[in-house]
Amino acid sequence: MTINEVVSSLLRVEETFSAHLARINAVVLKPLLQAGSLEDVKFFVLLNEHFQAIWHLTEENYRTLKETYSASESIGVPDVYLVYKVDSFLNAYV
Repeated sequence: MTINEVVSSLLRVEETFSAHLARINAVVLKPLLQAGSLEDVKFFVLLNEHFQAIWHLTEENYRTLKETYSASESIGVPDVYLVYKVDSFLNAYV
């Protein structure tokens, strides 16, 4: 598999993951937050904040990878950031 094929595959995965996050947000999180009848609202709000952070970082990773891939005729392994802003992802996941 060439680096271009790897990047194309990563872009598809990022796009698919982001679409799944958007669906979870629309179908699960927003309706629950709007209903407001949760037992532990503070915990759910915190969960939603972490979810939104992960979604935002995923979108940012996708844009960064796409811009790098589109702007460069020859892309190398060091140019492919699998996770951009690693610390932010870790904070959102933990």
